[in-house]
Parts: sequence; C-alpha cells; structure tokens
Amino acid sequence: MRVKAAPFLISKAAYQLRFSRNCPKTIGLIIGVQRSGTGMLNQAFDNDWNCKAFGEHGGFEAQPRKYRLKPYREAAEFLRRQRAPLVIAKPIIETQWAERLVSEIGAKVIWAYRHYEDVAISGQELFGSDAIKFNLKSVLENCDYWYAENMDDEQREIVARYYDETRPIYDLRVLGWYVRNLFVFRHKALPLTLSQYETLVSEPRKEMRRIYNFLGREYPGDHIVRHIHSRSVKRGTGIEISDDMRELGDSMLQRLTTFAAELA
Repeated sequence: MRVKAAPFLISKAAYQLRFSRNCPKTIGLIIGVQRSGTGMLNQAFDNDWNCKAFGEHGGFEAQPRKYRLKPYREAAEFLRRQRAPLVIAKPIIETQWAERLVSEIGAKVIWAYRHYEDVAISGQELFGSDAIKFNLKSVLENCDYWYAENMDDEQREIVARYYDETRPIYDLRVLGWYVRNLFVFRHKALPLTLSQYETLVSEPRKEMRRIYNFLGREYPGDHIVRHIHSRSVKRGTGIEISDDMRELGDSMLQRLTTFAAELA
C-alpha cells in the first residue's frame, strides 16, 4: 500500500490503526558503527507512513541497561505486534549479535558505514576521549561490556597490536571504527545490504529506492528523504591520524566497498 502524501488532519499513529497487529510485515535492522548516519537513515524510514521506525530508545530496550535490547524473543514479539507493514529498528549496540537478532526476529540487516575521518570527529565531539579508551580497554581486558562482546581473535589481536593510550585520540577512534566494522564480514550469510553514508547523502532518492527494493517494499516517494543533507561530508578531513592508522582505515574502506559491490 503506497501513500504519496499524508492526510492533512490525520496523524501517522491514527493512520496506522488501519493495519492489523498481525498484518504481514517486513522487519529491518539498522546496525553498524555509531556516527555512520544511522539516525538520518532511520528518519527516512520514519517519514514513511507505512513504516514504524524505532531508534535506540524504541520501547523495547532493557532498563536500566541503556540502549540494550530486552531478551531477543521479547524484542521480536514487540516488533511483530506493530501496526505497520514495515518495521525498522536501530539496535546499534547489538551489532555484534546480528546473527542472533536475525534468527530471533526474522529481519533483514542494513549495515551503515561512513568514512573513518568523519566518524572519528563526530564520535569524538559526541562522546569524548574517555569513552573510546574505555571501549578499547574493555576488549583488551575481555570485560563483560557490550563493546567487547563476541569479538573474535582477529579483532582482539588488532586492538592489542595498535592500542596505545598515548596515541592521538583520532587514532583510537579509527581503531574502534575498524574493529567494529570487522563484524560485517562475519555476517555474510545474513540477508544483508550495506549503505554508505556518502552515497546516502549525495543520492538519497536512489539509495533509499535501492534499500526499499532490498527490503521487498515499494518506495513510498521522495518525501521521505527531504531531511537528508551532505553538510557533514568531509568534516574530518585533515584531523591528526598516524600513517599506520590511515593505512588501516583505507584498507577497511576498500574492503567495505568491495563487499558492498558483491552484495549488490
């Protein structure tokens, strides 16, 4: 069912009452690395009146564990009860458990990625230095903490090899970006597509049409991308990053681009 324009005096919630809780639905999960444009992507889905979109605070997170999901079966039941044929959730802190999420929820995965420089500067501005140091140390110390969960030997070895608290802070941000993106290559067997931030903001209509096609849903119209802008592209150009970390970041960008093309 396609809606080109929302009825002027009807709210989205009221419009969605026409759908049964048991209506056939597609569930999509937006995951990947934080500060990769996942909020912009989620907002595009939220602009679709046939879609119910949830951010990190979706009503199905487990309190007091901020941003963590309830047991996945409960989360799955919550999403399946929604009155919409398309349901989108953004459990980005659960990225490391994508296989389990898909198994329990029966969802398709949209992996968002972005150039490491822009992720680094955005993450640093929002979270500061202590957060990334704590995250990376949790991997080294094998802590019971979301960032260290389900990491394999390759990821732990990369952190051990490159982590040094005296490095420029953007080095550590790139290192975190690298090891989190490594998860995507373990998800090859999942119903998966990659969405590059730079493509989303430069060609939003084309990119969202492609993603809707991946989800098996009809594109609802260009009104869903009116909020998308490219002002934040290359904000991180020129930040202090060591040569070895730039080499690591560039190698990951190439791997992601190649993998995205293989999935297309």
